[in-house]
Amino acid sequence: MDACTDTLVIELEHCPRAGARGAPSARPVPGDAATVLRFVARRGGRLLYVSPPFPGPRPGEGGDPREDVAPGMNRALHTLRRDIQRDGWIACGRGAHPWAVRFERPAAAGRTDGRAALAYP
Repeated sequence: MDACTDTLVIELEHCPRAGARGAPSARPVPGDAATVLRFVARRGGRLLYVSPPFPGPRPGEGGDPREDVAPGMNRALHTLRRDIQRDGWIACGRGAHPWAVRFERPAAAGRTDGRAALAYP
């Protein structure tokens, strides 16, 4: 990333549990999920976007989650990508996982602190 471009990448993480040291409560997830996951996108370590939560694979279903063992995963990813693109970010690359899409957009002209002119959600 150069000084003229903002970059963010979609990541997968476990949802914080309700009441865990002030962590926000995750929205209810249907089913009896052992793990609750969500997609997030950060810029410079700052959390900017969060997908709806979805149930993760149960123990023994192993590997990276996929729609057949993590129902709602595709919808959550689609929702997050739509929100990111709505704010002017452009998909420009992929990481090692199917969800690890990299987005860029021009940084604000005249800014030296790296923050974009557009307001982040």
